[in-house]
Amino acid sequence: MHRYKAALIRMTMLGLGAIVPSLLFAMLSWQFSLYSEEQRLRSVDHLIVMRTEDTLRAAEDALKALSAYQVEPCSPLHLERMRQVAVNSPAIQEVAYTMPDGKKCVLWGQVNVFMGIQDVSFGTPGGLEVTAGIELSELEAERVLLLRYGNYEAMVREWRFMDMYLTRPALLALATTDGTLVAASAAFPQELLTQVFSVENGAQWQDKRYITVMERYGNWLAVAMVPRQGFLSYIQENRESMMPTILMLTMLSLLLTLYLMLKPRSLTAALRLALRRREMEVYYQPIMHLETGACVGAEALMRWKRGDGSWISPEEFVPAAEKSGQIIELTNLLVDRVVVEAGDFLVLDRNLHISLNLSSHDVRSGRILPVLRESFLEQGVKAEQLWLEITERVSMDIEAARDTLNTARDDGFVVAIDDFGTGYSSLQYLQSLPVDVLKIDKAFIHSIGTGAASSAVVLHIIKMAQSLGLVMVAEGVETQEQADYLRANGVDFVQGWLYSKALCWSDFVAFYKRHQTTGGTTPWPKEYDYHPPRPKSQSQPDVSAGHMIEAAGE
Repeated sequence: MHRYKAALIRMTMLGLGAIVPSLLFAMLSWQFSLYSEEQRLRSVDHLIVMRTEDTLRAAEDALKALSAYQVEPCSPLHLERMRQVAVNSPAIQEVAYTMPDGKKCVLWGQVNVFMGIQDVSFGTPGGLEVTAGIELSELEAERVLLLRYGNYEAMVREWRFMDMYLTRPALLALATTDGTLVAASAAFPQELLTQVFSVENGAQWQDKRYITVMERYGNWLAVAMVPRQGFLSYIQENRESMMPTILMLTMLSLLLTLYLMLKPRSLTAALRLALRRREMEVYYQPIMHLETGACVGAEALMRWKRGDGSWISPEEFVPAAEKSGQIIELTNLLVDRVVVEAGDFLVLDRNLHISLNLSSHDVRSGRILPVLRESFLEQGVKAEQLWLEITERVSMDIEAARDTLNTARDDGFVVAIDDFGTGYSSLQYLQSLPVDVLKIDKAFIHSIGTGAASSAVVLHIIKMAQSLGLVMVAEGVETQEQADYLRANGVDFVQGWLYSKALCWSDFVAFYKRHQTTGGTTPWPKEYDYHPPRPKSQSQPDVSAGHMIEAAGE
């Protein structure tokens, strides 16, 4: 039944994938064309401003050249020099010079033009003063830009900024950032000019009749727009050239539909389904006594084998479970599996212990403790046979963790720090939390004998653990050289592939029975009693060891 339902859903999705592109054809083509047109207008705005900046630089160079010319002001020779500069410079159309007494000499007699240059709009770093918004009444209200450098003044006509070739026409205008109009194309509606540049600074002028792009660059505000009606006409005239784009969009929609149909479920969704189907399995990593080679316990590890036979790494699904809040269900499932598989064996063999990894949520809230009491202790398992491992790879609330772990130790559970030396604050955890066992992370074990800087850290960790009276377990032991080094330096317990990979429960039981001491007793070191002793005090480690760990952490 579920198969037919899934097939129906897939067929419906495929049908929609074929139909929806046609229904959305108009909207998609319009949006695509609109975006392209806005990009074109934005490039036109940029072109206007670049032309304006180039014009100002050329005019500034011309006026500086005049200032460097030493000649009697307003003499025939001076006027001739001014005329040469004006003719040779495409940027300026009129030049004037102001005498000390305030009188001006100009090339073509347009003295009145320069009367408004007292109101400076802005200045440039090169010393050029710019005045915008000047109109030439005798030239049918043509706008000009007035420039001054020292005693020299120049005029630039508005066509200089608007004279450019466009593949398709557009309405163009240029103003200073305070809204003073500098130039506008001849076709620009006059009634809109004041509206376009009267908006507040940073705002965008809008009119549904036009596609408009306004851009601010330095001292300038450029606008380019086209009537929407004209743009629609252009689309209709060029619809054949747009067909490849439309077909591409349709194909993309179909491909997206197929992708959504065929793509795997998200990890969170797949994990939720796996928990509901209880697909997770527990494997047991043996913990060995170095001196005798006896197996004394195991770390319970959750493994996820999907229905298609593929395995998902715990490094992927555990963080996903933490993030999504499914870690509670995952931990509960781990406890249930261990109780069913190992519960009776733990009751029969008091020398065996099982390590369970706790999530940061469990440590913070303490909600796992009643679960463990009901699942294990009420079934006859001793609390001392359960090691509760907290990893320092995740940050946690120290105060909340201390309360939970104190309660756990009062109940008789053994508390272990996992992955020691790689987390957020190794030393702080040892100083602040009640701990029985320290598990040295495999990253440090792998460095033994390699000459790496981190290889020396192992010995410092060992000395610190010994000073605190902690039981030590070395993780990830893979070579005999590593095992010999650890034994020589007082580490009693190890786990890793040198001894065994993680095993299913039946294989672990067989392994455990093969690796026992004579008489079947647990080979704790002679100074240990039945289970790992609690530290006599949680005093701070000796200063030298503390400094060693902190330096290695850096």
